[in-house]
Amino acid sequence: MEVLPPQYSSVHSPISMLLDFEFAHHQILDEKLPLPPRIKWTENNADDYIKLLSQTDNLDILDKINEDLVNISTTVELESCTQTLTDLLITNAIKVFKLKGKNKKNKRKTKHKPWFNKDCINLKWRLCNLSKLLQKSPKDPFIRGKFFKLKKEFKKFTKESKKLYETEQVQKLKGLVKSPKQFWKHIKSLRNVGMRYGNYISMEKWVEHFESLNSKDPSDETDHSSYTSRIKNAIQNQISLDSHCHILSPNVSTPEVRLSIKNLKTGKACGSDSICNEILKTTKQLLNIFVNNLYANPINQE
Repeated sequence: MEVLPPQYSSVHSPISMLLDFEFAHHQILDEKLPLPPRIKWTENNADDYIKLLSQTDNLDILDKINEDLVNISTTVELESCTQTLTDLLITNAIKVFKLKGKNKKNKRKTKHKPWFNKDCINLKWRLCNLSKLLQKSPKDPFIRGKFFKLKKEFKKFTKESKKLYETEQVQKLKGLVKSPKQFWKHIKSLRNVGMRYGNYISMEKWVEHFESLNSKDPSDETDHSSYTSRIKNAIQNQISLDSHCHILSPNVSTPEVRLSIKNLKTGKACGSDSICNEILKTTKQLLNIFVNNLYANPINQE
């Protein structure tokens, strides 16, 4: 056991202790499914992606999918075509774009908080040097007094530095109110900084909030009564005539699919198939025939 020098962030001196004994440690590794690749989309490489998909081999695969879509009769065949198209889009995207979460190396270099500037670092090192002297001469009143005086100065300086940094970030956020994308990008950059304004809502409050969202029946509202009663009657009539309710599940038309692709927002997270909205928007012309054949077959509209 060893008593280390006093720390600048505490009134106590840390203790280093080593326990030497032998034991058997068996580590159990759980079998986990690999995470799907996440494409890091860049507009500069979008043209290269289209050129790669337009190669002969890839066009042959697309033609084969289009032929199968016209003749399929089961949902299993539809799932097979969907998986083939997904693999084609992702395999070629990996060749052009970088993947998120790759090529990250653990750095041992100490990363200070953004408000911890050079002046704070210099005060810290002066305090560490004094703590080493205090460890060698714990009863020296001069070293002890100087150490606690500098420690008080260090805490005050870092507190003011943090307060100034927070004020600057709040002003920057106010200037980004009209740019939602840049606003949330800046919010994400402050996620691990330790700012005071954060998500301090308890789990109970979250549960209470979402439980209250559907606590009221829309049919009880005066403004919605006529509309909801008409919908309920229509649904009951459809269910009594046929098990398939056409009001709740109408056929999807090709123009609706094209409009939905056009209105997709960029910069959003992809699903489990790793296909982001940018891929769909970029390849909409190339996959135009595919969309037509997809909804030409009745099995695909169910």
